[in-house]
Amino acid sequence: MKKLLAIMVLGLLWSNSVFGKDLRLICTHDGKNILNITRIDVVNISLGIGKAIVLLDNMNLTTGLVLETPNLFKISGPKIEGSKIVGTYSYTISRDTGEFNNEIFWKPINASFNYSGICQNKKF
Repeated sequence: MKKLLAIMVLGLLWSNSVFGKDLRLICTHDGKNILNITRIDVVNISLGIGKAIVLLDNMNLTTGLVLETPNLFKISGPKIEGSKIVGTYSYTISRDTGEFNNEIFWKPINASFNYSGICQNKKF
């Protein structure tokens, strides 16, 4: 009987993480891009699964791994332009205030860029 109960509890815990909800954030930057367009990132986090899909700077779609802490989401992954990996990014989003910081390392010129702003939860 204890084994059956243990299997049921583990099964419920496992299924809860598999069917986690998605959190969609619209993040606006504190600057403009090369084309003088306000920078916007769309971050879609699959809660409980540890993965994210990120649209960086209005045009570069990429994926990332998510580390969830009580206060932060930390997302990191490859920065992709076209079909080439041109660097890496590291996103940190405050769960309380929505403030974010993004650090991008761009391989072609061996340089890092930082920008920050605010993310808002958007329901579509």
